[in-house]
Amino acid sequence: DVHITHLESEIYASTVELVAKLQQRRSGSPPGLAVVMPARQASSCLPVMRDYIKDLAIKSEAETDAREGLEEDPGRFGDTTYGAVEFESSLLDEIDQIEALCAQLGDADSKYDAFRTALESFFAEGNSKILAFSFFRRTLRYLAGRLTEDGIRCKVMDGSVKPADRSVIIDNFRKDDVQVLLCSQIRSEGLDFEFCSVVINYDLPWNPMEVEQRIGRIDRFGQEEDVVYVVNLHTPGTIEADIIARVHQRIGVFNDSIGELEPIIGQFRNDLNAVIYDFALTPEQRQEQIERILTAVETKSAIIRELEDEQGLRVLDDAEIDGFEDEVVRTGRYVGQPELVWLLEDWASFSAGARCEVSDDGYWLYFRGTADLAEHLYAVQAAGERSASEIADLAARLRDETEIILCLDQETARKRGADLLNTTHPLVRAALQVPGVSQCRYGSARIRSRDLDPGTYTILVGVARWNGVRPASEFWTSAVDAAGEPLGNGPGDALLAVLAAAGLEMTDGPAPATDGALADCQRQLDRWLDDETERRVAENRTLAEARRLSLRESHDRKIAQIRQGIATLQESGNPGMIPLFESRIRAQEHRLGRDEQALEEASKGSMDLEYVAVCLLEVVHA
Repeated sequence: DVHITHLESEIYASTVELVAKLQQRRSGSPPGLAVVMPARQASSCLPVMRDYIKDLAIKSEAETDAREGLEEDPGRFGDTTYGAVEFESSLLDEIDQIEALCAQLGDADSKYDAFRTALESFFAEGNSKILAFSFFRRTLRYLAGRLTEDGIRCKVMDGSVKPADRSVIIDNFRKDDVQVLLCSQIRSEGLDFEFCSVVINYDLPWNPMEVEQRIGRIDRFGQEEDVVYVVNLHTPGTIEADIIARVHQRIGVFNDSIGELEPIIGQFRNDLNAVIYDFALTPEQRQEQIERILTAVETKSAIIRELEDEQGLRVLDDAEIDGFEDEVVRTGRYVGQPELVWLLEDWASFSAGARCEVSDDGYWLYFRGTADLAEHLYAVQAAGERSASEIADLAARLRDETEIILCLDQETARKRGADLLNTTHPLVRAALQVPGVSQCRYGSARIRSRDLDPGTYTILVGVARWNGVRPASEFWTSAVDAAGEPLGNGPGDALLAVLAAAGLEMTDGPAPATDGALADCQRQLDRWLDDETERRVAENRTLAEARRLSLRESHDRKIAQIRQGIATLQESGNPGMIPLFESRIRAQEHRLGRDEQALEEASKGSMDLEYVAVCLLEVVHA
């Protein structure tokens, strides 16, 4: 706990009183973000509140500052309309009084003192890297200034940090150039800091899911410490802190895994925010409403606690799993990093001045684009595959011909917070939008093999797509030798395996494949298509029936649980919650109907085959 002084307590109480008066001026409206911002900032950091209150005395509206100051997603606060906050002369007097109290603070800051004490304790125990979180940019900048004055090396990583600079900051943190990394909530998602074992929540979010996300940044695979430490700077007497403590106690954060509660908590987020920041409520009224909301969360949690895995039948049984990885690698029927690199190289060749190179160690790809390639990237946005915000930065870097660095190794990308090249990356999606890129339908190549007889083979490559209960897509191949003898898929699988391992040697001037050779290859694939379709249709009917029974059984169990809950409520004389349970029955019925309809379509099953490439393959001894 942070024990604040009498003066600090007085400043906080005066700020809450000011916010209550602001809300009274807007009676009938929900507590908007700008209105409650002074109280939130006071709970986070009183010295920053001192500067913030000066701004309020100057400006007639606080909306701009509210948006600039808060790192938390405004949408999490509630579906409110952020309007201007007008300060009449009487309220400006109140602000002047708060400003006068703040002036008496000087350099005093009990919360920072507690923070600094915690840092020194961890440093003394050998913990040289500490991750600290706050919602507010103003607070993060204040902490950075104070820590720097105290000789502690720190960096701030909030929403204003460009993606290109983020990996540099993380790398400096890893190398001990930075002792304390000050983060906002936005930057805590999707980053791993397994080399750090301490998290300090300078501002503790009420939503326990966000607490788990913060802890999850360090409690990762690769964490070398046996114990990770989590410190929460809780200030008794502040409305936010007291309510947050109660919410976490009831939900069980820090004790149990609460991942399954996320969809439930999300439904009550706006209700909780409205209660927390309604300063017109008395403490008793606030506590009563909080308890009512938490009871609803617990009730819903009890209903879904035993939700079973609805993924249905396993895709592979134990016999199929055994040796599956070796089979995938042997046949080459997947898209790997080399193929993605080739795709981007092909895309870069489309525009004069573009460049795509791989580092000597094979871990990094350096891509320099052009304005033409930026236009291709916008096609990804137009197709609905990426949002405008995801595209904007990359498009600007392509137009400016700024070097884009992508990581080709998943583990390296995870550790260093780098941008991993994968099939969903916007640059890959952009390359696929361009007709003709990486779609050479005919070519010649050479491979070295110990399993195939030396010679020249004509290979036809197709993509087979099965639409059923278990949809699948895979490469099929067929081949004939120089004498026209059909050879099945052996040479083609060898070609795909070498291609996936980036060991393919392209040769110049391919000789034309004969019509007879292509016709023989096509007949092989067509026969395979007929046989495979017949087999999969029969299997699909069995799978669909088993899945239908599983859906029904799962549905019946859930309905029985909900009805049992209704009976319990009736027996306990608590009928107010029954409509909630009845709505869950209707939702389950709707879900069952939707799933059965989708299953009916999938049960029909269909298969198609598209020919995508012809290769004249030369095989030489390895």
